[in-house]
Amino acid sequence: MYDDELEKVDEEEQETHATLRALLVDAASYVDEELSPDREKAGRYYRGEPFGDEEEGRSKVVSRDVSDTVRAILPSMMRIFFGGERVMEFSPVGPEDAEMADQATDYVHFVFARDNGGFMVLYSAIKDALLRRTGAIKTWWDDSVEVSFEDYEGIDDATLELLEEDPELDILEDNAYPDEVAQAALEEQMAQMAQQMEQMPEGQMPPMEPPPPPMLHDVSVRRTRETGKIRAEAIPPEELLIARGARSFQDADVIGHRVELTVSDLVAMGYDKDVIEEHLHTDELRSNQERLARHPEDFQGPSNDAGLQKVLYTEAWARLDEDDDGIAELRRYCCIGDQYKVLRSDPASHVPIADLCPDPEPHRAIGWSIHDLVHDIQRIKSQILRGMLDSLAQTLNPRAGVVEGEVNMQDVLPTRWARRSACAGRACTSRSRHPSSAPTPSRRSSTSTAPRRSAPASRTPPRVSTPPPCRARPPRR
Repeated sequence: MYDDELEKVDEEEQETHATLRALLVDAASYVDEELSPDREKAGRYYRGEPFGDEEEGRSKVVSRDVSDTVRAILPSMMRIFFGGERVMEFSPVGPEDAEMADQATDYVHFVFARDNGGFMVLYSAIKDALLRRTGAIKTWWDDSVEVSFEDYEGIDDATLELLEEDPELDILEDNAYPDEVAQAALEEQMAQMAQQMEQMPEGQMPPMEPPPPPMLHDVSVRRTRETGKIRAEAIPPEELLIARGARSFQDADVIGHRVELTVSDLVAMGYDKDVIEEHLHTDELRSNQERLARHPEDFQGPSNDAGLQKVLYTEAWARLDEDDDGIAELRRYCCIGDQYKVLRSDPASHVPIADLCPDPEPHRAIGWSIHDLVHDIQRIKSQILRGMLDSLAQTLNPRAGVVEGEVNMQDVLPTRWARRSACAGRACTSRSRHPSSAPTPSRRSSTSTAPRRSAPASRTPPRVSTPPPCRARPPRR
């Protein structure tokens, strides 16, 4: 009878876990295939990357309207929480609650702002909301185990006894050696006591045994500490899982947080190492477009250290009827791998994930972002700027087509090239009339009355690929 009940419970548990896996697979598909591509596009608009329709030789300037709008709103949002002395404040209901309200305000401010780096937590969540539709903050009680190694040098016997009584410490190595200073003081004290005993009558001298020599110790210890504190963290949007058609985070059929953790982190959380190693090398999160855009350099292979290998760990909240009483209860499930193998199941009172959205959509958990409202303006302004710059470049540097030999090239070339061409033509004519041995004629003074000879105009100027620089004035016509 008892075995039959156990088999029935196992079957019900397997059905519940299968339902949970189906919900998580559908939520991951919804996030990776529908939400992440739009958010990855928002990131490209924010960074001002090209649109992909640029032409060679044309302007490729991009307006930064999405970035400017987000950065203009962000300081005002941060000033709401961190503009005063405290992040939040509790108001007393009656006069007798004033002292308790002040204590609660100071405690919450310390836990959030000081113990968890609340400024960056809120900054990340608000910026995700403005740009990627949803910002999420997760809170939980962290009871993981921290292991650290410490060294103590030159401690005495009394201090060593205190370390041995500490339940968090394990002494790994103890190197003892005599304390020369304390030994010298002890010998001097023993000599004084011997002198005093010599002055005492015989028969009254008490037996005197030398104390053990004082020792010093160099100790290496391992400290294993169970941390118990409140944690708050901003969740990257690609790590957040939510069911399709969810109206809110609290009422969703399933909502979860998936993250890659090392084997060492999971063992510190209390999971079996052999079970963890069965689910290594899962690439579900690494193939997400938003994740690849956020970390383009994250293409590391498996680590040689077994403790540093990454495993996909998912913490999900779902309402399922696990005890088969006809009522679905909210439970917290801890899963591992891309097949979402359930390692732990606990009842839960609420979903500890708070969401932020700049433009909430009624009856929908995922609203709209600043990118959704401004990205078309950025595209239009970019096209206008590109057209204006292309037109300006063609106006300043026009391109003319002529028939060689039928026009005067000096009239067609730009001013700077026409001057250089004329100077080159006059220099060639001057060299043909004056031999190289003849002295170079000096420049005429302004008071000279002799008529000025000009170089004969050439109908077809010489072709010069790169006109040499010339400071002479162009000939007068």
